[in-house]
Amino acid sequence: ELVPKSLALQFPERAALLTYVPLRWSMALYRGFIWLLNGSGFLLLKPFGVVPGGHEHVHSPQEIALLLAESHRGGALSAEARLHLERGLKLSERTVRQMMTPRNEVSAIEASTPPAEMLRSMLESPYSRLPVYRGSLDTILGTVSTKDAVGLFAATGQMPTLEQLLRPIPFAPESLRSHHLVRFLQQQRSSKAIVVDEHGGVQGIVSIEDVLYELFGEIGDELKESEPAPELLPDGSVRLPGSMRLDEAEPYLHTPWEGRVTTVGGHIVATLARLPRQGEELEIDGVGVTVSEMGPTAVRWIVVHPKPNDAQLESELAVQEEVS
Repeated sequence: ELVPKSLALQFPERAALLTYVPLRWSMALYRGFIWLLNGSGFLLLKPFGVVPGGHEHVHSPQEIALLLAESHRGGALSAEARLHLERGLKLSERTVRQMMTPRNEVSAIEASTPPAEMLRSMLESPYSRLPVYRGSLDTILGTVSTKDAVGLFAATGQMPTLEQLLRPIPFAPESLRSHHLVRFLQQQRSSKAIVVDEHGGVQGIVSIEDVLYELFGEIGDELKESEPAPELLPDGSVRLPGSMRLDEAEPYLHTPWEGRVTTVGGHIVATLARLPRQGEELEIDGVGVTVSEMGPTAVRWIVVHPKPNDAQLESELAVQEEVS
């Protein structure tokens, strides 16, 4: 038994081609006998309430992730390919709320903004389309496109009004899954959507670029500032941005932080039920944390103190360095 199995594992394609025809003959010759044995086995199991299952094995996402890790260690997958495939496995679990640009970071224009100021805001913004609201962000009227504004200005010599520029933008619930978001944007023929909660309040904005980020990481743009990244400090601790997502921070925290919020800073505030002080040392879910920098209303940077000889953190940093 061991010799043919070893040969088949060493030369799988050749073994499959050589044994295909004999196996087909064998199946045809013993079909009745196999049917009889299987049928009698099913009858014996039926009184015990046992439902015979098939022989197919369906791999869970966790098992596939282990296979990817083994393939990477064996040299069959590069670090970059492994990272992209693992991101793809997690994509269907992501919700719009976890991917969106939050409300306080949305660049938008108030409907009563004078034309000259509106043009200046559009030219200074790194985005090609900006939401337009009346009164507050909870009343979104649509979006304006820099291309439309510049085109009409060049053709007429006058800055067009918002009514001439306004385009509709769809609204997506914050609980919508990422793979459903792609189909939703295709149906709406739009690259962006306003994210709303169960009460209809605007929570942020999401785009197809956010889905691409989930698969490929940050895509460079000369007009946008780079996203803050984790930083390994000389004493072995790790500096993390407060805006970092909880799932991305998990390798550095060594334990999952779970809750309704989606960012590291938000989780700290939700756990304390207050804004922490700059320099305050905390223990959140068993993790030693120092709040290194605070903003007016949010945590900007924290320092995580890992356990000594933590191989998981070293592995994660090594993969990121190899990909970079």
